[in-house]
Amino acid sequence: MIPWHKGSKHLLDKADSILLDRFVTLLNEYPDQNLEVVAYAPVNGKQHADLKLAKRFANTVKACVMNKGIGEKRIKASWKASGKTDASTTRKSSTGTKVVLRLSDAGK
Repeated sequence: MIPWHKGSKHLLDKADSILLDRFVTLLNEYPDQNLEVVAYAPVNGKQHADLKLAKRFANTVKACVMNKGIGEKRIKASWKASGKTDASTTRKSSTGTKVVLRLSDAGK
């Protein structure tokens, strides 16, 4: 899942929207599950700027899920420097930032 960065705006492409809809469907079917959104910034000479971009990406995805009816308390957004990811639902943007979506138990 990636919101594509164009200037100062973040947009989702059609494939991203379809993937988000699948997660929203799962969250509606399993109210005991929450969504974790983790944006990984590429590691380069401008780490501070890249982390700010990753934060915007994560918060954009969170806002999109909330706009589809999922409560804010069920979505955790975070961002970090790039590293290994273990999720299969990962896509990279043209900026090198990747966003990982993961379902987790509400009790965790």
